[in-house]
Amino acid sequence: MWHFGPSGIRREALRLSSGFSKTLERQLVLAFTGVPHFSGTNNWEIFKRHVDGKVRVHRLFEQLRDNAQAMAAALRSESLSQVARVLDRDWQTRRKLAPGVSTPRIERLLRAGKQAGVMAARVCGAGGGGCVAFLARPGKASVVRAWLAHQPVEVLPYRVDRRGLTVVVKH
Repeated sequence: MWHFGPSGIRREALRLSSGFSKTLERQLVLAFTGVPHFSGTNNWEIFKRHVDGKVRVHRLFEQLRDNAQAMAAALRSESLSQVARVLDRDWQTRRKLAPGVSTPRIERLLRAGKQAGVMAARVCGAGGGGCVAFLARPGKASVVRAWLAHQPVEVLPYRVDRRGLTVVVKH
């Protein structure tokens, strides 16, 4: 987790137990929508509204901050249901930032996912296409994967990295 303040930027590692990391790997399904997107479009629209002093955007940014803190707490508590609540709340906040963050296709996919066993889902990054993270209900990840196999998406392999970013400089 990153903390931004008057004294600078500080990184706080979120240490998850190997058991919870494995639970996340089992229950979280990452899918590419097949729709590439140019994140600069959504990001520029959001940034412009923020710079223009739009009060609603400032409030949404505060909600995003609160969501990030709540997600860190949910991960620390190793509560899948709490992670799902925050993931869903964060998606509801992000889709309000700009019209292009979500699309009718993404909305249909997320609605159908709930019936297939998805607890919560959210578009990754700036939205408008790209990848969607689906958090399956306990024991339903294989059902969600099977459902996604019949959708216009590509399920992507991934792993939860418990070490964090490592930069190796070679001379």
